[in-house]
Amino acid sequence: NRFNVLPQCIFISYQPHAKVIRYIKAMDALVIPFPNKPHYAFYASPLKLFEYMASGRPIIASDLPALREILNDKNALFFKPDDAPDLARAIKMLKSSQMLGYHLSQQALADVQQYTWQKRAKNILNFIK
Repeated sequence: NRFNVLPQCIFISYQPHAKVIRYIKAMDALVIPFPNKPHYAFYASPLKLFEYMASGRPIIASDLPALREILNDKNALFFKPDDAPDLARAIKMLKSSQMLGYHLSQQALADVQQYTWQKRAKNILNFIK
């Protein structure tokens, strides 16, 4: 609250997957606030990352190696993990520029096409061969 972003944020509890898409579409930005812990930093590949990329909404994410394997500076905004002031900075940056949000979300939408289930299955089969 001391960063004055809480009035602009909505936190919701668990929702069934069928409702999640409606919530995602209603958001101005989607945040992946992973902590800087080994599991998240090096091994996490959450399904929500790909859902967020396909949503057409801008993404704000913790700057961690596992997320950087998919996201980059052209399709997401990053903030230092476990750093509330830096997260607030990213939120304010996105809020101040609709064009930035538009470009990030469009690039994420284009980039996620290389991670469809069919393409992932094809890559696995090619690896096995």
